[in-house]
Amino acid sequence: MENLLQGIPRVVVRVDDILITGSSKSEHLNNLETVLGKIQESGMRLNKDKCVFLAPEVVYLGHRIDQYGMYPVESKVKAITEAPEPKNVTELKSYLGMFNYYNRFLPDLSLKLAPLHELLKKQKQWEWDKSQQETFELSKTLLKSSKVLVHYDPNKDIILSCDASPYGIGAVLSHKMED
Repeated sequence: MENLLQGIPRVVVRVDDILITGSSKSEHLNNLETVLGKIQESGMRLNKDKCVFLAPEVVYLGHRIDQYGMYPVESKVKAITEAPEPKNVTELKSYLGMFNYYNRFLPDLSLKLAPLHELLKKQKQWEWDKSQQETFELSKTLLKSSKVLVHYDPNKDIILSCDASPYGIGAVLSHKMED
């Protein structure tokens, strides 16, 4: 599917999911027509029960996306904020895996979660103390306060911010917004 639709602007394919958009309604409809034409030419068929057209927002790959940007999905945020305190390394890895799915919304995450990552080091004895508990609670509040990720705009300047610490490295591409 990816090869079939490659090169069509504003079309994203992941496994059997296709996301089609446009900078205007007419561009969106042109992209949709192009995609449907290519699918028809190839002989593939779509499951009409799974197709949604001209939706103002979609949930795609665990994110809610609309014309303004991308947001965490509330049900996934709820699962994380209601997660119980981990009792061992396996449970901690599970929590961090769930949490890290939204790391792009949270700046300086590796630094803020360092006390939890300490417990994942080899030869480290499991010891959940005040530092880990505070970090665990902080992680839940961070996700509730996350901001929207805006869509790329080629007409706006891009800012590249890089940072490193003993716990990780990171980079963020951003736009300077009017507000």
